Amino acid sequence: MRPRRFSNREIALLGLMAALWSVVEITLGGMIKAWRIPFGGAALAACGVAVLLTARASVPREWSSLLIGATTAGIRLASGFGGALFAAIGILAESAIVEAVLSSGPLSSRPRRMAAGGLALLWALAHPFVVQGYLAGLGPAAVFRFTIAPLIGGDHPASARAAAALLALAALHVGLGAATVCFVDRVLLAPGARAGRGPLGRVADSGRRGFPSDRQGI
Repeated sequence: MRPRRFSNREIALLGLMAALWSVVEITLGGMIKAWRIPFGGAALAACGVAVLLTARASVPREWSSLLIGATTAGIRLASGFGGALFAAIGILAESAIVEAVLSSGPLSSRPRRMAAGGLALLWALAHPFVVQGYLAGLGPAAVFRFTIAPLIGGDHPASARAAAALLALAALHVGLGAATVCFVDRVLLAPGARAGRGPLGRVADSGRRGFPSDRQGI
């Protein structure tokens, strides 16, 4: 069977969500970079998760999360603001993680949504080590020195205290991802669910019917 194309309404919704995410990335991301806020990428990633999960509930189709990410990354890259390329890579990676997790089963599954949020926030922790440590050639040790070392008094990356700090940060990022999912479900989507007309209501109904639309491609 030929995959059903996205409708004009779905494309408009996805475009609106991508535009919203782009504004957050450019404005909030610019402030985080200018003020050098430690682990500010986690806040940006949480905003991205909120956008992706809200959009996926409104357009419960495979590839919708990745399409939003690709559009947002393109806008961020075209903006030309500092670190645009690395920011675009991060956006694409985050949307790919959420897409992969949500497409592996029913969107109505709370554990699956929690996993998507937690893994996306974990990427925010790994992002500087990947893009600055490897792609930019600074090396993981250099990234450690300006991210985690100030929190633990400058210990060596191989020290026990450094490992404990990394594990603690990973747990905090996963917790923030889970909290973001709860915020989306209980605040952004809950009013529509209670009315039986909003995105969360459609998610619950689709889950009972086996979510046929989410298994279809573009």
